[in-house]
Amino acid sequence: MLGARAEEIEGGIELGDATVVRCPDWERGPGASLRAGLTALGPEGAAALVTLGDVPFVSPQASRRLVAARRPDLPALRATYRDRPGHPVLIERPLFAPLLARPDAKPATLLQEAGIELVECDDLGDPTDVDTQEQLAALEGPSTRLP
Repeated sequence: MLGARAEEIEGGIELGDATVVRCPDWERGPGASLRAGLTALGPEGAAALVTLGDVPFVSPQASRRLVAARRPDLPALRATYRDRPGHPVLIERPLFAPLLARPDAKPATLLQEAGIELVECDDLGDPTDVDTQEQLAALEGPSTRLP
């Protein structure tokens, strides 16, 4: 999912076989990006795994942990780091329609209402959001590297 500076990002990284979905109203926030991504999914997908590109010190193992924790009675799962909610977030298909139907609601609020389960991922990296080269340089070091 790309929004601001989509062309620059697409031109600057190798995307492999990934399908790029652009969020036309990205300035409306993360909920707009989530809605664009959910809308782009085909009907065969049972769930959506949402992660962010600006948390470079979170291990891919966090996604695997959420997928392994899926249960039929859970509408969503969310990684936590030191008791704080973070990413990735796994959203089951039955929750797509409510998320799409309330465009002005914060996704976190809807997930709370639906009964999201938290999955501890403290051992799987640092969830610090990195938006600039300066922030990345300041954070790089042994204490923030992936386990």
